[in-house]
Amino acid sequence: MPQPFATRIQAYLDSISAEEIARQRALLAEASSLRGVMTGLTYALAALLIPLPYVLACAAVDFAAEYAGLALLKRLVPAKAPWRYAATLGLIILSQLAFCTMLALAYQSKAPLAQAFAAGVMTLTLLQLASTRVVHRPYAAAGLSTSFLIALIAISYDWQSRSGPAGLVFSYVALGAAAYFIYSIVLSNHALHDGIARERAAA
Repeated sequence: MPQPFATRIQAYLDSISAEEIARQRALLAEASSLRGVMTGLTYALAALLIPLPYVLACAAVDFAAEYAGLALLKRLVPAKAPWRYAATLGLIILSQLAFCTMLALAYQSKAPLAQAFAAGVMTLTLLQLASTRVVHRPYAAAGLSTSFLIALIAISYDWQSRSGPAGLVFSYVALGAAAYFIYSIVLSNHALHDGIARERAAA
């Protein structure tokens, strides 16, 4: 007989190591200042391509969600605080939604180099997520799935004004290839962090 949904969720939460969450927070906190500066610079550049109110709105949501998520991770034990754990996942999605919406708006801009800016920053964002959110893989999955979804929407919206059907198909293929590449990086980096943690525990 299948287990009730609530029972399966609780079993999953029980399987999450508080030590893994602590390592994830430490990795994020380690470079939070530099990440904040680079993110702020990206928003400043975006203000040259899209209306300032949109940039400020996305930046406010992004920075608030990032700060709140980091605060909620402190001493988090998912099995004892399931709603707090769910909130950390939601805040990752919200932060990426805001940041990638800004990139999507830039991608739609008619300004010179706007598409190159959006595509380049999106690539760096995916690599950053695959490097800093991988200790606890659901966090990487939440951020990356949100980013790829927004990228897919940005490519698909009003595609006739940018390219023909061949260009659209090429964009989809490139996005699919990027997804596979990032997925392999996530698996590799997670295994690396997990192996280091096991070695330290065994020492």
